[in-house]
Formats: sequence, C-alpha cells, structure tokens
Amino acid sequence: MTTTTTTSPPSHLLLLPPSPWPITPSTLHTAYHTPLAAVLLQLKQDIRKGSVGAVLDIAVPCPYLDANRTLPRRTLYPTAQSLVSGIYRLICLIAAKESINVEDSEGIDVRVLLVAHPRTKSRTESLPDKGQEIDFIGPVIQLTTLAKCQRKWNGVFAVEGDKGQALLHKYLIAQDGHVKIRKVAGGDIKVEENEDETVMAAGEKDDVEEDAETEKETHESAEHYSIAVGGTFDHLHIGHKHLLTMFAFLLPSLPATTSSTTPSTDNNATPPTQHTLTICTTGDALLTKKSNHSLLQPWNTRQRAAASFLLSILDFRPESATEPQIKLAELEEPGANGHVVNVRVSPKLLLKFVEINDPFGPTITEESITALVVSGETRKGGAAVNDKRVEKGWRELEVFEVDVLSAEDAEGVDGNEVRKVDDEFKNKLSSTSIRERIAAKGEERGKRNRAEAAKAKAAREDD
Repeated sequence: MTTTTTTSPPSHLLLLPPSPWPITPSTLHTAYHTPLAAVLLQLKQDIRKGSVGAVLDIAVPCPYLDANRTLPRRTLYPTAQSLVSGIYRLICLIAAKESINVEDSEGIDVRVLLVAHPRTKSRTESLPDKGQEIDFIGPVIQLTTLAKCQRKWNGVFAVEGDKGQALLHKYLIAQDGHVKIRKVAGGDIKVEENEDETVMAAGEKDDVEEDAETEKETHESAEHYSIAVGGTFDHLHIGHKHLLTMFAFLLPSLPATTSSTTPSTDNNATPPTQHTLTICTTGDALLTKKSNHSLLQPWNTRQRAAASFLLSILDFRPESATEPQIKLAELEEPGANGHVVNVRVSPKLLLKFVEINDPFGPTITEESITALVVSGETRKGGAAVNDKRVEKGWRELEVFEVDVLSAEDAEGVDGNEVRKVDDEFKNKLSSTSIRERIAAKGEERGKRNRAEAAKAKAAREDD
C-alpha cells in the first residue's frame, strides 16, 4: 500500500506601512505599488524554482480603524471597503501586467489582513473596551495579535524606510521569536496635513455618531450580528476574497460572555453574544448551464474553499489560546435550505454555509438576518430579497455593496499595454475564465500525451 503526502505551500507575511490618507486609488498606488510588486515578483520567481505555490498574508495597518474603533462597523464600512478594494485592485493590476498567477493553488494565494494600528509614535495600540474580546478574532486585528498568532510564516517581508521599519520593530518586539526578514523597497505614504490623530475631526465624529443613532430608527441597531452573503464561489478568486472580507468586516468585536442567544428584533435589546455569518452558496443543481460545467467545483469543494479563506482572515488564535478548537458540523434537514455546514470559530462566532437552490436562500426564511453584502453586479438580487421580506412583513435587510474591481484608469500602465492588462485583469476575477484556462491546459496536456503515445508506438514498430 502506498501513501501520498501533500506539501503545503510556503507562507509569507508582508508588513505594509500604515495606510495613506485619504484612501484613494492614487494614494494607494503611490504607497504600495512598489512593495507589492517586489514581493509578488519574488514569489513568482520562487515558484519557478520549484516552490509548490505560495501563500501571502498582507498586513495593512489602518490608523482610521484604530482611531475610530468605537464607531459602528457600518459607519467604518465605506473607508474600509475603499482600502480593501484598492489593495486587491493593485494586486490584480500587478499580476495582470507581470503575468503572475494569483488564481489557483499553483500560484500565489493572497489575503489582505486589516490591522488597527496608530500612525503616530505618541499613540499606542488601542486597547479593547472592557468586556470586548479581540484577542484572536479578525478581520480587524492589532499588530500584537498578528505577532502572537500561531501561524508559522516562512519569512516576513518588511518595507524599507522609517515607517516600514518602525512597524517591523514593533512586530518583532511583540513576536518575541526568530523570523526570517526580507526587506523590499517602499513607496510614498501621503497623509493630508490636516489629518489629526483620530483621522476624523471631532465635529465630524459627532455627526457620524448622530447619524448612527438616526439609523437605529430604520434598522435594528447600530451594529449587525447576523449577516448574509451569497455566491457560487467557484475556483475562489480575488473578487470573492474582497466580497468575503467586507462581509466579515461588518460584524462588531465579540462580547466577552460565552452564552449563546438568538439575535433579537427588539431595538432596545442587549446585543446578542452569538454572531453569525451566513454564506449562501449556490447548489450544484443551479449551475448545470454554466460553461465548462464539468470543471465546476462541487458544492463541498466550494464550501471548503470559502471556509478556508474566511478562517484565514478571522482566526488568529495564539499558541497559548485556551479557546476550543474550530468545530465543524454538517447537517441535512428537510426543506430547500436543509444542507448546512456549520463552522464554529469560537463559542461566539458561527460560520453557517447553506446550500441554496433558489435565488434567496435563508435571507427570506430567517428573519434574524439583518444585513446583506452584495457586489455592484448583484445589487438587483439584494433588492429582490428585500421585496420578498416586505411581502412577509419583515424588516428589510440593510444592503452593503463592494466595488467591482476594474483596471480602468490604472496608473503605471503604458498605452500599448492597456488592452492586455485589462483582459488579464478581468480573467483573474472570473470563474468562467479560470475554467476556460483549465480546459485549455487539459487540451494541451492531452495533445502532448497523444503525441508521446504516438512517438512511443512508432519506436516500438521500428524495433
């Protein structure tokens, strides 16, 4: 009997300097294009030398999230979304221009990690409010959480320059261990002169908090504790990662108590201690008309890929963690949404993967869900969900949108490269294009095998 072993791809961490302000495609390009390109090209070279793919965790310190941590996530969402979409867009642009594989296991598996970190030396990392747990649950973490988590990176890329090296110094102090450091050139972190330490002027912050209070009148609370997202998630790509990251971002920091409750629809109710992320994943039966249908991943494969990514941005438990390990449970119950895989990340956080066989899934069968995250391409689906909920006499979901990533107006792309980069960019964000590429590889492999078989047959006949 023979046994096969699978080799995990080497994993790396890139520590970027604190984000620019304001956060725009231009300021992000100036700040991060140089280090991102250097690291992606280095890993591409490593893969050519025989590495079995690569994992790249990209830590993006965001002073805005640190300074405004007491505000509801729904209020912070637009800025966080601009940051995450901008980083993933840059990665896609670099990958498209330099022919870097960021689409499958043979290439580079990139993940953007949000770090709430102060910009100035006079400020230290914000501590959690009493009763809040942020020890190891993302997707917004502190630098110390990143440094003390149990992930074993093969190396850490640090950006040259004062800001990058200061961040590395803090990381190494918190990490209290040995790690291989590789330095890369940095960009220019631009910060508007009128940006104060809280990023938001006091008056603006008061206005935002007043807006949050007003929003309570039309939504259950200033925060959401049961959120849904939907998708096929076939051959998980950067577009999916962007969507899932912002989906997870909406959950507030977890409370300290470990008791579990069902989310309440009472405006004055105590926030529930059970937080639920519901991932509505299209069932195989609805995908039979997709192109290259035979190359579509089965539901269980797609579910595991989405779960793996979510855990990569949510689970930062330290080696000394006393929390129970992640638990999985697969359920088969009667009804249209009966096939469920529950992934319990902690006693307070549940990832609920539901196989859906209609356009709505649990968004119209579970009243406790209060928010839905969509892309610009699927906003009509969000409107349709709310129409159904209104028909049932339920409160509408608050719908949050992520940008559709585009290569339009990309900086650093020469005129004669625009068409090529645009095409490659789109291909890296399309499950259909990924299946087409896999099909083409299969055809090419088949041709080589047939040619080799014919050659071998001819050699035998000559003998």
